[in-house]
Amino acid sequence: MSVFTRLPQDVLQYVINPYLKTRDRAAFNAVLKPNERIYRKIPKDYAIIHDIETKKTLYEGMMRRLNYYMKLHDLDYETSKKRALIKAELSKKIYAFLCDPLNAVCFAHVEGLKEKMITSVREDLTETMDFYYYLPDKGAELRALAQATLAVIESRPFLRRIHFAKRVYLYL
Repeated sequence: MSVFTRLPQDVLQYVINPYLKTRDRAAFNAVLKPNERIYRKIPKDYAIIHDIETKKTLYEGMMRRLNYYMKLHDLDYETSKKRALIKAELSKKIYAFLCDPLNAVCFAHVEGLKEKMITSVREDLTETMDFYYYLPDKGAELRALAQATLAVIESRPFLRRIHFAKRVYLYL
């Protein structure tokens, strides 16, 4: 028997419980009788929202690095070649990220994301990037990866919009 079992149910539910975090609430409920436990359900979309926000953070980090290298202009050929290889590796990582089946949740629940990514990948296919000149295959491998990524993105369905997902955007 604990001190909490002597308190009225209203005090437990409205005075103490609102200030507890998830772990504290679990410990709090452990000392109560089963019929006195207080349950606070987590909305089902919170896990999806958390997953989307986590993937957004990863994607933004990769894009920040790629944009940094895209803005740099080199004076000599060797430095340009090294940076072009870095840009190519970052582009490959981004294409792999977009093709990863675990990231399909973003396309399924963020409205308009699929169209933005298709537009962005098509730009990579049509434009001739400056750094392609420095690559051994002149960008043929990156174009093939972009084509494969485009096919994967186009195959991803949009299921439904999550209410809180409107604040989560991915930009390419």
